[in-house]
Order: sequence, then structure tokens, then C-alpha cells
Amino acid sequence: GHKHHLHIETIGTAPGEHARHFIQVPALEGESTWWRHRAGEGGEPGILTFSVGGGSWSDLQVHSYPVQPRG
Repeated sequence: GHKHHLHIETIGTAPGEHARHFIQVPALEGESTWWRHRAGEGGEPGILTFSVGGGSWSDLQVHSYPVQPRG
């Protein structure tokens, strides 16, 4: 399964270790009938970028784009 929006969750750490993260990226589609029926909301499409290095991440950005209406 997947979600249709940005979601970041820190997953437990052990002493002396870096935190682990679950990063769910936004969907690229502008509309999902299945998601609207399941969650009652639409998604905001986007492309996620971030930098990784030295045991951490930074500079997280969601790049959105205009959604063309279907029809």
C-alpha cells in the first residue's frame, strides 16, 4: 500500500546509532478516485528531493506542479 501525501516517521534508534526514518513521498498523480473514496481527501502531487550524507538527511523539498483537470 501507499499514501498520497508526504509523511515522515522516525523509527526507533539504538544507543549509539543514527535514527532511521520512513519517508513516504507524495503521489505524482493529480487525482485518485480510490484515494478520495478511501481517505475522503485528494492528494497534492509533487516530487520529493532531499540530500543524504553523514548519517542524516537535509534540505527536504516538495516540488509541486500544476495539475491539469481531467476531461
